[in-house]
Amino acid sequence: MAVLDPQGNDFPCMALVREDGGTLTAALYVPPVLPRVRGVVPPPHDLIDRKKGHCVTVRLPFKGHIYDCRSGKYLGNTRTFKTFLVPGIASFYSIQKSRVTGVELQLSKTAVKAGDTVKCTFKTAGAVGAQVFNVTVTDPAGKTPKIYRKNFRCAGNTGAYMFQIPFNAAKGIWQVCVTHVNTKAKSALKINVR
Repeated sequence: MAVLDPQGNDFPCMALVREDGGTLTAALYVPPVLPRVRGVVPPPHDLIDRKKGHCVTVRLPFKGHIYDCRSGKYLGNTRTFKTFLVPGIASFYSIQKSRVTGVELQLSKTAVKAGDTVKCTFKTAGAVGAQVFNVTVTDPAGKTPKIYRKNFRCAGNTGAYMFQIPFNAAKGIWQVCVTHVNTKAKSALKINVR
């Protein structure tokens, strides 16, 4: 992989490409410039000025459907793309073999009572090879307990998750949301807890 500045010269940064089950991920990182003083550590991400950075062109040794993993933006079916690198913040790009057109989500039940078990199955339309999904189950107050926040690495483009509605669950509309981590494509369905 080549990373070039606007003049076409090599741009100094950390760059790697990783393959997992046929899915490729590219990572780019520019370390922040810090004074050489003992005890000085990089600032937390929320304090980094995201307007200060470097415009670069990335050239991959292969062509694919490229997505910015942080924003989900589709960058095209290409081997070359432009991006903006902010020192101290890593950038990640998913290189898919085909274009992802969405996430399909199905629930075994949409009306339940406290203590019932619900199975959700999900699939990324268009994805080929190993994929990563994030599944959340949110209560009527809009809170997602940690136990209902899961990441799944699936060998293919499909996965499943089974969970139990708590016996002391708040009645009302709960929501199951599945996000394809590589592209930010998502789907959500509601469950009525009676």
